[in-house]
Amino acid sequence: MYISFWIPLAVLAVALAIRLPGIIKLWQDPLLRAVGGLLLLACAVFVFAAPDTIAWTNRVTGVPNISAPVVYTLLTAFCGSCLLLVIAWRNGLSEHSPRTRRATRWVLALYTGVIVALWALFALADVPDERVRDLDTYYARTAFMREEILLYLLAHTAACLVTSRVIWNWIRTGGLGPWLRGGLRFMGVGYAMNLLYDGAKLSAVLARWTGHDLDWLSTDLAPPVACVVLATVESTLAPTVALVEEEARRAGRPADVRTFLVDGAFARFEAGDTHGCARLVAKAADAVTDADVIVLAQASMAPAQHLTTTAVPVLASPRPGLAAGADALHRR
Repeated sequence: MYISFWIPLAVLAVALAIRLPGIIKLWQDPLLRAVGGLLLLACAVFVFAAPDTIAWTNRVTGVPNISAPVVYTLLTAFCGSCLLLVIAWRNGLSEHSPRTRRATRWVLALYTGVIVALWALFALADVPDERVRDLDTYYARTAFMREEILLYLLAHTAACLVTSRVIWNWIRTGGLGPWLRGGLRFMGVGYAMNLLYDGAKLSAVLARWTGHDLDWLSTDLAPPVACVVLATVESTLAPTVALVEEEARRAGRPADVRTFLVDGAFARFEAGDTHGCARLVAKAADAVTDADVIVLAQASMAPAQHLTTTAVPVLASPRPGLAAGADALHRR
């Protein structure tokens, strides 16, 4: 049993289980679908990268080391998906801007090509000896497998570097609230750990190329680092605060965003009592008297909009509502 793989898997599985009911009920929400997909991919990475599963996959398929392209594919898909999601949040995917469409097509084409190349290189490589923990270093000088190992590590490193740059550039922009800025910094730390993982793996591989042995970097250091990295996936859910501030910036108006968690509302929703959830949200909204607008953070809260009696405008369906609100502010 390899604890460094199964403990983070358990954490991610619990996170996915908690998110799953909301994702299913609000399947139309693209952000929830995307985060659910990332959690699922992260779980799959830990499942298939665990030495026990590697040995099982090789045995069931009858192909020595077939787990290598499987794990490399999952890692590549995961880091490419993270990059796409951050680009979407930064540039505004829901508005289908030309910049976002170009970036999305570029990332999809590049990482699809990488995945195809990974499988082609594996088909060409001669790797008869099964390695469940040290394949990256054991076959570091084997034709075609050498190129495959380098390709997946470079693709992963490139995605982490680009995503980190987007995140840190975003942090340096003006007008960000403390919650959004703190969340972005947390994500930045996660991607810094990604780069440490890549550095450890690449150093071990390069050492083999030069006749040295630093295998411990790949087998002992990189896996625990990966645990820290993928455990930050939960932080990648863009808060509604980010949407509010984004629309306020576009309207050229400063925004003082405050968040309020309605105690007991989500429990009602999870229990199937949607009307009870709406009543609690509406009651909380009616208690707000010193705001220009109230934004309901999730589509599941939309029924509360019709139960409120407050004079403060209440917006549901965050993105379209915020766009309309920002447009109205811009015309004032």
